[in-house]
Amino acid sequence: MGNDPVTRFRLIHGILSRELNDMFELLDRILSKKSVFESNYPLMDVFVYSDEIKVLVDLPGVKLEDFKVYLYENNLILEGYKSDIKYDQKVTYFRMERDFFPFRRAISLPEDIDEDNVKAALKDGVLEIIINRKKREE
Repeated sequence: MGNDPVTRFRLIHGILSRELNDMFELLDRILSKKSVFESNYPLMDVFVYSDEIKVLVDLPGVKLEDFKVYLYENNLILEGYKSDIKYDQKVTYFRMERDFFPFRRAISLPEDIDEDNVKAALKDGVLEIIINRKKREE
């Protein structure tokens, strides 16, 4: 990047615009009372099969004891927190890009889930949840 004032202005403008947009979106969510349930973190994929629903959730760096998963009125709810690393000595960050924050995510599920038949496992930072569907009466 050169010392050209126009180039530097465009760079600073781009950075500030992005930050201001994020801030205004957050303020809009707070002022319109949208819930944290509309978050898109953690990322998840939901697969619906004839006999089960499989949910894969990316939870890198999150320990089993740092989150909980439950079903409530046909909603799958995942909430917890991603912990910061604790250092024994005073540290000055050279760069910090990873986020550490509480999270909550809820997704609606089909009406025919079997709430008594759910399995979950956390492996390599991916949570796999399998929810059986009730047998359909024919």
